Amino acid sequence: MPEARATGAARAAGAARAAGAARRRTAAVVVGALALAAAAAVLPAPSGAVAGAAAATGASSCTVSGATLSWGVKESFRSYISGSIAKGAWTPEGGATYATPSFGWASGAGQLGDGPAGDVTTDDVAFVGSVRFTGHQGVLDTTLADPVLRFTSPTSAQLLLDVAGTTQEGVAVSSPDVPFADVDLSASPVDPGTGALSFAGAPTTLTAEGAAAFGSYEPGTALDPLTADVPVACTAPVDAEEAAVTSADEADATQTATSAPAAAASASRDASTDAGPTPAALAWSAVAAAALLGALAWLVVRRRRLAASSSAASDDGTGGSSPASSTTAHDEKETP
Repeated sequence: MPEARATGAARAAGAARAAGAARRRTAAVVVGALALAAAAAVLPAPSGAVAGAAAATGASSCTVSGATLSWGVKESFRSYISGSIAKGAWTPEGGATYATPSFGWASGAGQLGDGPAGDVTTDDVAFVGSVRFTGHQGVLDTTLADPVLRFTSPTSAQLLLDVAGTTQEGVAVSSPDVPFADVDLSASPVDPGTGALSFAGAPTTLTAEGAAAFGSYEPGTALDPLTADVPVACTAPVDAEEAAVTSADEADATQTATSAPAAAASASRDASTDAGPTPAALAWSAVAAAALLGALAWLVVRRRRLAASSSAASDDGTGGSSPASSTTAHDEKETP
């Protein structure tokens, strides 16, 4: 009988120790599920960081429509064409016009960008129409077509032209989008934010590419001044410095969330006061809730099994409750 009681007490003690270990494992599972739920509540959606990066690089966009361009190419060249030596002429075509002393293009369109410092980015305003020069009984037959006004900074631009035909020397040429002339805008810097890029009589000079395609003149030769009226409609510019600070704050909040959920929750609330929960955050919350419910269900089942096991151990030859009570007190000391 004493031997049976000792055996029962040993079994009860073993069952109690198993129950204590199970409770510790259960506590670890519950703590892990709670941590997952807290992280899901504070982690921002990936799209938020992407939006912050996009804002940091944002700049206003300006749409151009109805622009006009007036330029005479070179007065001495026109005089030579119409003179007694070349005995030639010029013919505006495809929408281009001529009113002494300049050729005209209208209905220019395109896009301009206004950078963080107000600088005009490399954007184009395109026109349609051509001017055909002929002379020397057809030996000279050069067409300048479809000008493009390319702004390269607030104080400079380039005039691009399609050049085709034969030069004064009879050399065949077919060159699209030739950077034909440099335009000096120092006297009237442009700014898309004002709503118009208008300047009159801006000096122009022949480029090396223009000289190669056109012939007759050396690079750097002064050409006729250029006048343009470029109406624009711009979106509101984004302050790049402010956007960069916002993006950095969002990145810091994301980093903090991985190591300090409570601090990340506060940062997330400050960064998105007016924003609702994102789909990614809702998905994480659902996963965390499911994990927590699963842990609780497992805990209930485990406790019932342990209770049944402890009851069986107590009834197995002991006939009393004193060993079980002693073991329970021992388990309570072991449980964290």
